[in-house]
Amino acid sequence: MYNRPDFSKYLIHFTKDRRPDSESKSNVALDFKGVSAKDRLLNILETRQILASRLTTGNNADACCFTECVWSSLLTHTLRYSSYGIGFSKKFICFKKGNPVFYVEPNMFNKYKIDKELLPFLALYDPLNKNKVIDFTREREWRIAKELKFAYYNVQFLILKNYDDIQDFLPYIEQIGHDKVILMDNYKKVESLWPLLHVNTK
Repeated sequence: MYNRPDFSKYLIHFTKDRRPDSESKSNVALDFKGVSAKDRLLNILETRQILASRLTTGNNADACCFTECVWSSLLTHTLRYSSYGIGFSKKFICFKKGNPVFYVEPNMFNKYKIDKELLPFLALYDPLNKNKVIDFTREREWRIAKELKFAYYNVQFLILKNYDDIQDFLPYIEQIGHDKVILMDNYKKVESLWPLLHVNTK
């Protein structure tokens, strides 16, 4: 299936600048409140792990989140999160018990008794928006129901904002590989020269 333009062999975890989605005291992401997306990625590379944070579906579940959004949607995706991310192969994420998210209509979510081991992989889906649920299906999200520990050789690529970031990330780039760095400013330049009508490049 990987010869199709809407599928990829890779999954990306993007960091973000905004406050954690859940204010639960057990949410480990609260320790990073006020920390920039760039510094969060630096911390991930230093510790070689992505912490599982509390989800917002009201199911008291924790997970590491990834996206397999297609290349033509990547820039729009960074507008919601940031220009900093780390990519892994799907094979590696599957080995770590990762799985695509199940999108569930809110009434169904509340109606049925759901095995607690499935809770981290459930996301609310309301195409009619009668329950004011935001449609995140475009993100093609995957999750792991615990922290992700990795070695530098597991990293398939790093996404950074611009050339200025390379110096700050250089110790990790040396470990991961200079050929595995993607700069979002370059992506924006390509989009401005050869724009796709459905991509917001502003």
